[in-house]
Amino acid sequence: MVTNLVNSFKRIDDALWVDGGANNPGDYITQISWMLFLKYLEDLENRR
Repeated sequence: MVTNLVNSFKRIDDALWVDGGANNPGDYITQISWMLFLKYLEDLENRR
C-alpha cells in the first residue's frame, strides 16, 4: 500500500516538474493540492 502511494507521487512529481506544469515550488504545491482534492471528490462520488 505505501509503496503504491510513493510510486504514485513519484509519477505525479515527474509529470509536474518534467513536463513543465510547475515552474517553482509554489506552483507544485498548488497543483498537487488540486489534484488530491479532485481525486478525493471523485472517490466520494464513486461511493454514492
